[in-house]
Amino acid sequence: MLQRAKQPRSRSGSIKLGKSSGPRIVTNIRTATKQQIITRHNFYMYEFRTKYCQEFPHFMCKQAKPYSCVKAHYENNIRRRPRLVNGKFNFTDKLCTFASITDCPNSMNCAFSHRVQKEHIYHPSLYKTQLCESPLTEDGICAEFGIHCAKAHGIKDLRQPQYEPDDPRALVHRSGSTSPNCSSDSSADSKS
Repeated sequence: MLQRAKQPRSRSGSIKLGKSSGPRIVTNIRTATKQQIITRHNFYMYEFRTKYCQEFPHFMCKQAKPYSCVKAHYENNIRRRPRLVNGKFNFTDKLCTFASITDCPNSMNCAFSHRVQKEHIYHPSLYKTQLCESPLTEDGICAEFGIHCAKAHGIKDLRQPQYEPDDPRALVHRSGSTSPNCSSDSSADSKS
């Protein structure tokens, strides 16, 4: 049986996003509704660790150990929010030759993803588009990667990738995808 780090969450199987944040993000994939899964997908693609945790510098973040906080604690784990403007993302899912934004000469203006910040795995063209090989625990959380797993756990957790219109993968995807019928995140297009 696989062991996993204990993940802080409420009894309802969701994580709190902060003192005055919007909806709670469901952690138990098995019991989540389609709308809860879409809300979770949008949160992880567009909000997860795109802002600094206000409680961490004061040693007040209760999710610092294990690191299950949805906000960034250090410069090396803040990520940029992907934005689709005029048919182009502000950065792609392709990895930059520099591992971190802090090492990259283009910094926050780089057109590529940075591995250290995990920008590629939470990018709309990759996030939850492939099945995870790790099983779920009894409480519906990825046994290997925990509540922040970027791969899908079952068909209802899969989503269609969102590509730039001129991306060759978009043409292949539109012309006859072999992927299963996934939930779509149409509300993701309206994010800015």
